[in-house]
Amino acid sequence: MLTRQDWLLLALSKSPGGALSPVQIQKALFLFNQEAGGSIGTEFYSFEPYDYGPFDAAIYVDLRRMMNGGHVRGEWRPGRRWKSYTITRPGRRAALVLEHDADARLTEFLGRIVVWVKGRSFSDLLRSVYAAYPEFAVNSVFRGK
Repeated sequence: MLTRQDWLLLALSKSPGGALSPVQIQKALFLFNQEAGGSIGTEFYSFEPYDYGPFDAAIYVDLRRMMNGGHVRGEWRPGRRWKSYTITRPGRRAALVLEHDADARLTEFLGRIVVWVKGRSFSDLLRSVYAAYPEFAVNSVFRGK
């Protein structure tokens, strides 16, 4: 069974361009957990309602570990107040091994979620998640129209 860190690395590997913003990572893994949770095991992220909906700080701990291990690169982009996380070449190799060992239906499903999340604007992504899971919008500071 894959670990939560494995699924995080696979999520980055499924992203067109290999990069995701923090909100995209949080929402992709949240949706994956909500929709496939019983199939991915019990040792996954534990999301709570936060400023921008479902959130688990452990994702950042795992991203730091992956950065230290050379599988992920965190980059500040001009005009942004957050890092963009990109899978590295060694990270891609590790993700290929993980994908080989994982349930193909789950990795395909994760890929569809990541592409869907990546194709949404920030506000559209939050509105969509809040519409499907309103209990995670209770602490939101987002007031998008």
